[in-house]
Amino acid sequence: MTSKEEYLKNKEWFKRYDQSPKGKARHKKYDLNHKEQKRAYLRKHLKSIRKEILELLGNKCNNPDCPIPREKLNKMALVIDHINNDGYKQRRKGSNLMYYVRILREIKAGSKDYQCLCIYCNWIKYKRSRE
Repeated sequence: MTSKEEYLKNKEWFKRYDQSPKGKARHKKYDLNHKEQKRAYLRKHLKSIRKEILELLGNKCNNPDCPIPREKLNKMALVIDHINNDGYKQRRKGSNLMYYVRILREIKAGSKDYQCLCIYCNWIKYKRSRE
């Protein structure tokens, strides 16, 4: 048996095992014993995805009337804004990680539904939409 055949055989076995009650119990036990490592990994992964999204959106506030000078804007002060104010619909669909992954996929596919704003401009936009 070649290494590729062995790999495929093992892959199928693990797939079946992971769906079995014994496999699910093993995953649950692992997750309970490694909470902090898992959280740290997810935090790091979320930051890298958010950074990539902001880079694709230009890494600057897209509001031409922004009162904060662009040189003074910190990367942490930038947010991903839904142009049509429908972000609540996407946030309901799943976890933070999947939320960012979904946005990243849409932007890479050519979606123009998102923009980068500073926190100040985003808050003003929110308040104006509520009036």
